[in-house]
Amino acid sequence: SRLDAQLSRATFEPVDVGAMIEALLDQRETRGLPNGIRIVFDHRSNGPLIVLGEGARLERVFENLFDNAVSFSPDNGLITVAATLADDDPVIRVEDEGPGVPEEAREAVFRRFQSIRPENEEFGKHSGLGLAIARTIVEGHQGTIAVESREDRLSGARFVVRLPLAPG
Repeated sequence: SRLDAQLSRATFEPVDVGAMIEALLDQRETRGLPNGIRIVFDHRSNGPLIVLGEGARLERVFENLFDNAVSFSPDNGLITVAATLADDDPVIRVEDEGPGVPEEAREAVFRRFQSIRPENEEFGKHSGLGLAIARTIVEGHQGTIAVESREDRLSGARFVVRLPLAPG
């Protein structure tokens, strides 16, 4: 509720989400990745991907998605982040090679305190709030976030964030 209220009062400014993601991934690489996990960034647009938003909140969305991808990745797994322009909107995809999200749980993972994890992991390590917060932020920016299967039919999850392109 507090996040909703803060977003409703926020002053949105132009944010280049492609540059933001690149900086976040550079920071992540500098801090190091566990278990031989690698992240690659595929930035296929022919220019900046400018949205109107609150930079710190959007960073939190992508940090949550990257954290989830890392936590679900197998040893030596590959996480692919792609930023493209589709139908005139920036679209960001985060794919991992983990177990994926069962189709029947794809909406539930965005509810508060939901965490679909292997049975050997303790719930206390994961609050089940990250994706709920990400959805609230994305929707507060007039965007959408969803989880889907990978197109290449390999195991893993694909989270897709679509934000409206800034006017002009």
